[in-house]
Amino acid sequence: MKEIHEDEIINLTAENFRDLSPEEKQQDDFRRVFQNDKVKYWYDLAIEDIDVAQGLLNIGKILYAGFICHLAVEKALKARIESIGETPLKVHNLIRLAELGNLEMSEEQLGLLQRLNPLQIEARYPAYKQAIADILTKEDCAELIEQAEEVISWIEKQL
Repeated sequence: MKEIHEDEIINLTAENFRDLSPEEKQQDDFRRVFQNDKVKYWYDLAIEDIDVAQGLLNIGKILYAGFICHLAVEKALKARIESIGETPLKVHNLIRLAELGNLEMSEEQLGLLQRLNPLQIEARYPAYKQAIADILTKEDCAELIEQAEEVISWIEKQL
C-alpha cells in the first residue's frame, strides 16, 4: 500500500476520494486533512447562509430569512460535529445537533436554538407557514439573525 502524505491530499476531491482504497482512507494524515475539509465545507456554508438570511430579510422575505437562519446554525453545528471526528446525522433539530457536538451552550444560546427549531418545519409546509408568518415580525427575524451570527461565531471558536 502506498503511503499518502498530507501534501498529496490537500486537493483531494470527492471524485478521486472514491478511487482510494479503504486502507488509504484510514491513514491518519488523510483522515485529518479530509476531516478538516469537511469542517470547512460546513462552516463556509453556514457563513454563506447567514448572509443569505440577511439579504432575504432586507427584501422583506421574513419567513424565508428565518428558515435560512435555522439552516445557517444547523450547518455550523454540523461543522462542530465533524471537528470532533463524528459524521453529522441527517437531522435538523438544533438542540440534538448541539448535543451530538458535545457543546456546552449557555441558556441564551439554547433559547435561540429552541426559537429557531420550529422554523425548519413550519416554513416548509403550507398549513404552518401562515401561522409562523403571522407571528414572525421583521424585528424578531433581525434579532434571530443577529443572535445566530453570535452563536455561529462562538461555534467557530469550538472547531
